[in-house]
Formats: sequence, C-alpha cells, structure tokens
Amino acid sequence: MTIRSIPRSTLIVGALTAVVFILVGVVSCSISNPIPTGTTRATPPSAEPDIRVRVVRGATLATIGHDDAPAGGLLGLRWDEGARGGADAIASPVEITVVGGSVVVRATTGETFTHTPGKELTIAEPTEGHLAIDGAAIPGAFTIHPGSSDASGTGVFDIIATMGVETYLPGVVAKELYPTWPLAAFQAQAVCARSYALHERARARGTGRHFDVESTTQDQAFGGATDLAVAHDAVESTRGQVLTYRGEVLRAYYSSTSGGRAASAADTWPTGPGYEFNLLPPLQAVQREYADDKSPAYRWERQRRTARLSLRLRRYGEEQGKPVKNIGTLVSIAASETNAVGRPKAYRLTDHTGRTFTLKAEDLRVACNWPVPGVPDITAKQRVRSGDMTVTVAGDVTTITGRGFGHGVGMCQYSCAEFARQGRPYRDIALHFYPGAELRRSYR
Repeated sequence: MTIRSIPRSTLIVGALTAVVFILVGVVSCSISNPIPTGTTRATPPSAEPDIRVRVVRGATLATIGHDDAPAGGLLGLRWDEGARGGADAIASPVEITVVGGSVVVRATTGETFTHTPGKELTIAEPTEGHLAIDGAAIPGAFTIHPGSSDASGTGVFDIIATMGVETYLPGVVAKELYPTWPLAAFQAQAVCARSYALHERARARGTGRHFDVESTTQDQAFGGATDLAVAHDAVESTRGQVLTYRGEVLRAYYSSTSGGRAASAADTWPTGPGYEFNLLPPLQAVQREYADDKSPAYRWERQRRTARLSLRLRRYGEEQGKPVKNIGTLVSIAASETNAVGRPKAYRLTDHTGRTFTLKAEDLRVACNWPVPGVPDITAKQRVRSGDMTVTVAGDVTTITGRGFGHGVGMCQYSCAEFARQGRPYRDIALHFYPGAELRRSYR
C-alpha cells in the first residue's frame, strides 16, 4: 500500500477501536525490500527477539500519550548522539512534528522539546499500560524517525514501535481472524505470523532498514494492544514455535480464502537474487484439501465499465513501469498459463488494436483495483479479490468472475478455521499448508 498525501498522522494500524474484523489477503504486496544475494538466510533465534513495527508512515503530525492517563503523566524521552546522548521527560500528551529536520515534541502545557536535526528520538515504554497514538494503544517504545522536509521546513516522519515478538503477535492474530473462531485456528495463525515476522525481520536487519515490518497487509495486519483472550492464549501456547525448511525460518505466507486451489510463491513474487526463498518447495502449489467454501469470498462476481478498467490498467502500468501502460481499450483477458492445480499464473490482455500484454495473476488483481485520479476509488464491495478469475468483455461492460480472496499462497485462513472446528490440532493444520516444512520451537 502506498500513502500519497498525509496531512496529519496516518495510523497504519488502522482504526484500533473498530468492532468489525475484515479478513484480507495478508501479504499481497509484501515483497518490497530487496536484499543482496547471500543475506536471505533467516535462522531461528535462540531467544525471543524484538521487532520494530512501523505503525505510522509519512505523518506530519501525531499525538502521543498514555492509554490509561491521556490527560496526565510524563513521557520519557531518550536520544543517542554519542557523548551528547541523554534523556528527558515531558508532560503527556504531546504533539509530534518535524520542522527543519528536527523532531519537535510539544506538550499541551506549552513545554517544548526540540531534537537535533536528522536524529531519531525515542519515547520510552511506560512502566504501566501502553503508549497511545491518537488514542490507539500500542505496546512497546516509540522511535520517531524523521524524513524529508518541504520548502517551508515542514517534514514527515515515521513512528516505529519496538517490542518483543511475543508481545507483537496477539495484535496480529486478533486482527487477522474472527474472534469466534476456534483456538486451534488462532494457534496455527500465531505460528504462521511468527514465522513470517522473523523472516522479514532478518531481511530488514540485513539491509539496515529502520523498521522490520509494516503494520498493514503489506506485511501482516497489526492492531496494536488487544484484550482478546483467545489471541493471547494462542500466542502463549505456541511460544517460540516457527515453521522451518532445512533449518531456516520459512516465510509463511497466508491469505483469507484460496477458493479451493493454491497459488505458488514462485509465480506470484520475484525469485531472483535476494528472493530465492520464494522458490522453496513448501511455498509452491500442490493438490491439497481445502474447506473454505463457507467464506463469503469463495466465489464472487464483479462488473466494471470497460473504459474505466482499461484506464486503471494503463495507470497501473505507468506507475509500476510495465508494458501494459500502452494498452488501449480492453477487448479480452484470458489465462495464458496455469499452475499444477489449475489456478492461473498469468493472463494475456488484448486491446482494440490487437496488441497483447501479459500480467502475472497477482499483478492483474492489483491493476484492476488501481487508483486513478479523477475516478472514484474502488470500494470493498467492488474490489477484485484474487488473481484467480475468468473475464468476459462485452462492449462497455466487463464481467469478472473469481475464486477466493488474497494471493492464495500458503495457509488459507477460512480452511484453517474449518479444520479447527473439525478438531484437528494446530500443528497438523499449519503443516498441511506448507508440505515439507517442519514445526520447531526456536526459543522458550
């Protein structure tokens, strides 16, 4: 997900107080930070590691306080500038801005702290409760990472929340699954989420990136602090357990609904230098049992105006540097390759001039939903939900009939829930979706 214009703080964790849970294709855009060949190894840690979660991205203003004392208390500030490093405290809550490259912390009492230009500032985790951003409680300490500034000196910044992996995970599984689903489904989700997080953490540390994971579906959804008991029980009962392949942590992709057939990581994301993990056998499509027919996204249909769909395809091509930027009015879309279980890997698009263009299945899904200035945004009910589709172009109306929700690689969450209802243990559920992988306790 790309955030283009952010006048105030943008909470990547979303509306943490929302009651509605939306199941999504969790890591549909997750391959975004290449690392050099030879640094993709993600060996299991021997002790619980920390993880840095980017919870605010590209903000110009954010309010930070305590979740249990929004109108009082002190925030501990830390900075490290060699011999000049030190600490301070300021009354809570505070407003954060960046001016001329300096982080400015301003309390409602009028007290102001201005940090050295270009340097990160840390707000310490309180001894009780949590820090909160614009009222949303998030575990851990916060680091304010300043970015670029415009001509007026107003700058943007990220907020990174650092916490233990086991503290992070309840906020993921609570966001990813319906609260009424069985414990075994939450346990399998915890194992997958832990595995994915540790794999991406290793990649981030290998490049020196200032955060490990996004709190959105670009990596995996994170809802901050949660009181959902089943989420905490699932994380505690699977503590330290990860999926591995030949001794390395597996990048355990998962999505909402596979529609009855799997996709392969190798067909969906890059496989070149730095992305060799997408070639691993447990992440490829094989024939296996699914039980996701109760998902509202198991089968779906969308209708689009052909001219607008063509415009979205062109815009996607322009912004992503793909040949489809030159497509005219769409005439047809047909699968050009399928995988071992019959799911389309790629599509051939033909325009009114007879020119043809090829897109991977996941790229076509993204392109169909691509935003275009001046054109209304796609709503949730209009969204093309997966890359497994059949497309019929009839004049100015294009009908898209599809299967599933998300990229379809790895675990299917709706099938996971049904297997759990059948009484299957989480270990069997997790391994079912990653054939050839092993479940290993990395740390206690």
